[in-house]
Amino acid sequence: MCGFTGIIDWQKNDDLEPNLQLAINTIKHRGPDSQDFFYDKTKGIYFGFNRLKIIDLLNRSNQPFFDEEKNIIIMFNGEIYNFLELKKELSDNYNFVTSSDTEVLMFAYKKWGLNFLKKIQGMFSIAIYDKLQEKIMLVRDPIGIKPLFYALNNNQIIFSSEIKSILNTNLIKKELNPTAIDSYLMFLCAIDNLTPFNNIFKLRPGELMTISLKDKNFKNEYYWDLKVEPINENEDEIIQNTFKKIDKSIKEQMQSDVDFGCFLSGGLDSSINAILMSKHMGKPIKALTVYFDDDKNNEISFSRSVADILKAQRFEKQITQEDFWEFLKCFGEINDNLNGDLSCFPLYFLSKMTYKNNIKMVLVGEGADELFCGYNSFKYFKFIKLINFLWIKTERWPKWLKTMASAIIPKNKQIQEILRRWTNNLPWYFGANNIFLNNDRQNLFNREFYAKIDKTFIDKTISQHYNSKMTTLQKITYLETKLRLPELLLNRVDLITMNFSIESRVPFLNTDLVKYIFNIKDELKLKNNETKYLLKKSMKNIVPSEIVYRKKQGFWAPFLSWYTNDVIFANKIKNIILQSKIFNDKILNQDAVKAILNQNNFTEKTILKIWSLLILSNFYDYYLS
Repeated sequence: MCGFTGIIDWQKNDDLEPNLQLAINTIKHRGPDSQDFFYDKTKGIYFGFNRLKIIDLLNRSNQPFFDEEKNIIIMFNGEIYNFLELKKELSDNYNFVTSSDTEVLMFAYKKWGLNFLKKIQGMFSIAIYDKLQEKIMLVRDPIGIKPLFYALNNNQIIFSSEIKSILNTNLIKKELNPTAIDSYLMFLCAIDNLTPFNNIFKLRPGELMTISLKDKNFKNEYYWDLKVEPINENEDEIIQNTFKKIDKSIKEQMQSDVDFGCFLSGGLDSSINAILMSKHMGKPIKALTVYFDDDKNNEISFSRSVADILKAQRFEKQITQEDFWEFLKCFGEINDNLNGDLSCFPLYFLSKMTYKNNIKMVLVGEGADELFCGYNSFKYFKFIKLINFLWIKTERWPKWLKTMASAIIPKNKQIQEILRRWTNNLPWYFGANNIFLNNDRQNLFNREFYAKIDKTFIDKTISQHYNSKMTTLQKITYLETKLRLPELLLNRVDLITMNFSIESRVPFLNTDLVKYIFNIKDELKLKNNETKYLLKKSMKNIVPSEIVYRKKQGFWAPFLSWYTNDVIFANKIKNIILQSKIFNDKILNQDAVKAILNQNNFTEKTILKIWSLLILSNFYDYYLS
């Protein structure tokens, strides 16, 4: 796991080595173990790399990595879990001098060209400079576990593992992207290829960018996508195969030459990681847990129960309200991609504790809820299925008829948004946990700033990821794996764990497992209206029943109770938001924000609105004031 930055300067007028040095030092936290560079100034190419040593700890595996002829230069952030079997396949043709997966990647590219992407299994962002072809290829893994950002600036392309590195080249002007901020206020992140900054973009999951040095242009294309491929197996076979695939994924992702552990909340997903890790290690694992002194958000008893069964070495921290201010002070700089997930707060202290205990790699449970239908909203599957059915049946109704029908249906804001989508022939599903819907967002923005927003972007993006041939659950899963999962949930994990020089691995997002579960029939995924039915059935013999069938708790923080029950805390939050430069610069409407902050009845939904405004103002004051 590492961080890298590259600059491609087609004009080749200036020496950009100092700019690259500034940029790569900005993300030293991603790779504190070594720093190396590659320059081809005649072509205007500058590569910088910070390495976090996880596999093959010797300097021979430092990057940028070259072939013997120095025709192929590679930078790679992530892990390839099937690199040993690929190495075996390649060893007849190539002589290996390291035990790293980076060298395997290089020879895989030399042998198979870009078809190597169909063979590798892992999480990665990759940059390959092929001198003979005069091309640079940038790649992001199929699920989007590892990020890769790029900026377009006149005759330059700048790319990096983090946005702050691109900004610190001093080659890009910092300008807020209005459409990305609109997206953030709905999804808590900028979806698709947008970032909070104009002219800075991200590669989408499963996307390849090919840059021609000769023609001075680039092309983006997908090399991987989820496809509908029905599975003809009975329930028992599916349950057995689900267990085998998860078990195999966890075993593969335990490959490491450094000390490692797992984040253990006491929920089903993290408990599966811990139990199967323990099985394959044959010795006590290291289990890391944070908790709050708050009944609703305290899972420590479940975590300890699993850890004690495994005789695990426990690492724990209780997070207090006082800790919150440390988080907020540090998070502005960390959060260059504007991630508003509330779990960033506890994750910050979980990662900090992991770092302090010299643990460099962890397994995490992200992706299981999306894959196995784990959210409480899936309990309403019959209603969801009915909406999908009615949507298809009324697809050809004229707009005037839909408008008339909509007018007589009682509606709250959520139903209003659904009816808007129905009337305009847009997909019915538009993502989980939407914060501010259309009208709310319009009222929040300053009028001039709102005029700069592409109002069609969100609807167009969702429509692009809609496939009428998919089942109801496939449509939901597909959209989540394209938008919310990579850009909110996986981004928060990468952003915060890497801030503390920790590699986080996600066994539930092995692409073979994702493809398999995606194609199982809806009726089996939610049999008897039970969330995570398949996961529970496949693990019932190894995970204690009190963990398997306990009520789901998210990785939340007691922000609602603090804000509603502690006047001093609430006033400090209000002051931070209302004193932000975001109002002076006429981005948000202060009266609309005050109305949200000062309302009387607070729910989890309304407190998420306040949280999202807090994180937005925190981000803005650090990066744009």
